[in-house]
Amino acid sequence: MNKDSFFYGKHVVFTGKLERMVRRDAMQIVVNLGGILDNSVNRKTNYLILGDNDYNAILKGKKSSKHKK
Repeated sequence: MNKDSFFYGKHVVFTGKLERMVRRDAMQIVVNLGGILDNSVNRKTNYLILGDNDYNAILKGKKSSKHKK
């Protein structure tokens, strides 16, 4: 792992549907770059990667709970 990587040692959370890539692949890239994946936003979160929430009928384009945090 490259300690100079953008994600090295950073906590990352994904929310929403990614348009150009499968989430699993995007998450693997973050891990390969030394990032730490978390399931939910917490005080350690450095980056929230936002996908499209428009597909979710409940949200109807509004912010997810992860986004609000």
